[in-house]
Amino acid sequence: MAQKRFQSSMFGFNKGSVNTYIESLTRDYEEKLTSKDLELEKMIAQLKNVSKKYEEIKLEEERILTEKEKISQALISANEKADKIIDEAKKRVAAEVVELEAVAENEREKIVDIKRELMEMKKEASAILGKYEKSINTLVLNGIEPARESKPEEEKESIEDEGPILDTPTGDSKDAEENEESDDFFG
Repeated sequence: MAQKRFQSSMFGFNKGSVNTYIESLTRDYEEKLTSKDLELEKMIAQLKNVSKKYEEIKLEEERILTEKEKISQALISANEKADKIIDEAKKRVAAEVVELEAVAENEREKIVDIKRELMEMKKEASAILGKYEKSINTLVLNGIEPARESKPEEEKESIEDEGPILDTPTGDSKDAEENEESDDFFG
């Protein structure tokens, strides 16, 4: 623009040249302005697209964060429930163990009592057997044979075939036989 030289005329510059130049500048300016307007419209359209995508991404991010939070809460809740279930199971197991130990101790005490009763019964049976044996030995030594119940003829014959009812044992073997018999009988 600064380099344009106009033709001069009598009262200044040539009006036609100046007008032509101004029209040419105006056209160039309008073309550039139109070009810039088109470029601006394209940029506005791109900005709208980018804004729209940004909003979509932002909504997706919010949705993902919300779901992530829900999942986190669900996991925390599940862990808490699992911990409660485990604690309750441990408590139940501990209670059952205590209960079973009490039952086992009770059963052990019963077994001890039964063993004690068996020992007493062995002693009583041994004493009774000893009494009867002494009585029988006394009778045999005195020459009196113990009374037998009357049995049918067949049984009497089988008893006679077996031999004497009692042998007279010596003192040591008598105690040994008692112990063997009581041990065999009571296990």
